[in-house]
Amino acid sequence: MAGRQMTIGVLAKAAGVGVETIRYYERMGLIDRPAKPGGARVYGALHLRQLHYIRNAKNLRLSLKDILALRQKLAIGPQFCAATRDIVAQRLGEVESEIAKLIVTRDELGAFLQRCASRPADRPCPVLADLTSDS
Repeated sequence: MAGRQMTIGVLAKAAGVGVETIRYYERMGLIDRPAKPGGARVYGALHLRQLHYIRNAKNLRLSLKDILALRQKLAIGPQFCAATRDIVAQRLGEVESEIAKLIVTRDELGAFLQRCASRPADRPCPVLADLTSDS
């Protein structure tokens, strides 16, 4: 698709996103607005690269706000690496916090299952009691 001009539909298919996603990204300033020769928007390889960049950054769980901040700092040059490092370090801290919470949840769910499996058949489900308690 390099050097090829595309409609928004062709671009959306090539990038694996919806047409409305592309329009949203344009409005946010995440991708360049395309040229409009003759009134129709014309997209190219740059737009496809920008969409791949966004997808890859989102796969690293960067927010669209982070991605936009990085896009704006990209023009600054040497400061881009420092800005990227700061944003990624912050996101890494958030991911580590999420992992810690998931570990606690995993342990709680395991304990629920253990209590449920060890209860006498004539007793109420301990998981239900735990879920309905006000503690």
